[in-house]
Amino acid sequence: MIISLGLGDDQHDFGYDAVADVWIESLWSNLLKIFPLPEGIYPLSRNSAITPRWKVSLSTKADLLLVESYNSIYDLSRLPDEFYVTIKDNIRTTAPLHFQDVRLIKFKTNGERYGPGDVLCLRPKNLPIQVRKLQKVLNENNVNIKPDSVFDIAEVTSEIPIPRPLKYKVTFQQLCEEYFDLTAIPRRYTFSILAQLTDSDLEKEKCLEFTTAEGQEDLYSYCNRPRRNIVEVLRDFPHATKNLNGEMLFEILTPIKPRDFSIASSYAKYRNEIHILVAVVKYKTKLVTERLGLCSNYLADLKVDDKISVWLKRGSFSFPKDTNDTVIMVGPGTGLAPFRNYIQERVAYNTASAHNLILFFGCRGKNNDFHCSDELLALEKENKLRLICAFSRDQENKVYVQHKLLEEASTIWNALKDKKAYIFVAGNSKNMPQEVRNAFVSTCIEQGNLSKEEAEKLIREMERTNRYQTETWF
Repeated sequence: MIISLGLGDDQHDFGYDAVADVWIESLWSNLLKIFPLPEGIYPLSRNSAITPRWKVSLSTKADLLLVESYNSIYDLSRLPDEFYVTIKDNIRTTAPLHFQDVRLIKFKTNGERYGPGDVLCLRPKNLPIQVRKLQKVLNENNVNIKPDSVFDIAEVTSEIPIPRPLKYKVTFQQLCEEYFDLTAIPRRYTFSILAQLTDSDLEKEKCLEFTTAEGQEDLYSYCNRPRRNIVEVLRDFPHATKNLNGEMLFEILTPIKPRDFSIASSYAKYRNEIHILVAVVKYKTKLVTERLGLCSNYLADLKVDDKISVWLKRGSFSFPKDTNDTVIMVGPGTGLAPFRNYIQERVAYNTASAHNLILFFGCRGKNNDFHCSDELLALEKENKLRLICAFSRDQENKVYVQHKLLEEASTIWNALKDKKAYIFVAGNSKNMPQEVRNAFVSTCIEQGNLSKEEAEKLIREMERTNRYQTETWF
């Protein structure tokens, strides 16, 4: 073996670079020992000149009518399983004065099938204000690429193929709206490019510092901690920005990635609809301008009858086929989404019962962010669901779903001991999943008289056999 596997954590303060730095240095060191370079040949410098991945030529209005005849740059390259949906409702589920805006968005479909646990995928667009800010920064630095300039992108090498939507001519405006992620937090690679573009010694020194292992704390303080995006970085490095061209834009600006949402409705109940729950991301840092999540704000701005392209895929949850098995669901906040799908499915097929469907839901307050409360409370009243809620701020001491799990330890152990129970956990990936897992381990210890090792072994076995499943996001 040349080197042990290196596993980076994208949620680490320094991103995957925290592990990659040491791992890459060790890899090259070991490779050079096994395959030494010939005398007089030395490894390339990390700061070697970066060659643009594609050749880009710009034209003007000659091609504009053809390009603008498409609604989206993805129209000519849509996936075979993509389909259009229309906005039916975009409903705020949290109280008007509550700090968090959460939406239940309902899409009209043409009967496309989906099942419990399935996921809706879509491509968001940048907000108009974000597009204007990028174009303003470029104009202020004499990068004169007009919004209606047409980009014709050609392959330089087959090793770096052109993405499907860029194989056709596109305008700069379309790229700004649909392709470039203008909310992205730059990584080290971005600063290595800026260092090569700038003609300012001060800018170059700072950019190169950000590319070193020693400079990662400074990079974190500059970019990650305040969530400074790529447009703001370009504004801060004008001597580099003024030297940008069409080709280097594709090196500096990363593409928008599709987003996945757990489907919050059942096909059995809504044959021509798909629902999703979306927490709209808006928050303040030390920067003056409020931070806005790209996708959530795009979705929140959609109006009734707006049309977007989406596709479906299987999620990570696999619910039991035997409807007599006890299903314990832990879904605080928007973690409710996949369970609303599953519960509606069971209700539609008349197999829902409070005896074997147990939902632990958590939020801040009963009157503030209790999503789909009328529906859940009605199912509880009809004895089709056992609903246990943790309203963390409705009393002096904070109460979370893990506390409610411990309160229901006897009920949970009775389900677990016969090996006929399934546990599903969905929601924010920060602390909740581990705290919930700890609560199940504690239940096994206290109610089942197991040792800590035995309780851990039981939960690990449930995870191995898919009887304990987790789906989280951040």
